Amino acid sequence: MYLSTKSSLGIETVSGAKKAFDAGASAIVVSNHGGRVLDQTPATAEVLERIVEWNQGRMKIFVDGGIRQGTDIFKALAMGAD
Repeated sequence: MYLSTKSSLGIETVSGAKKAFDAGASAIVVSNHGGRVLDQTPATAEVLERIVEWNQGRMKIFVDGGIRQGTDIFKALAMGAD
C-alpha cells in the first residue's frame, strides 16, 4: 500500500476520517502534526482507537506520530493501525 491522491494526511478526529472517506480516500494518516510541541493536542494513540472503531475496515489507517521505540509500532498495530 502506498499513499496516492486518494489518501488523506493529518487526520485527528472521527469527523476528519469521515470527511476523508466521503471525499474518496482509500487511506488516512492519523497525525497530530508534531503535537509534542503544541499545547492541548491529543496523542495519536488517544485518537486512533476511536477512528479505528468508526472505520471498520473502510480505509487503511497509518500513524505518523507517537512512535518512539519499536514496541510503539506493535501497540499501534494492536490498536488497529495498518
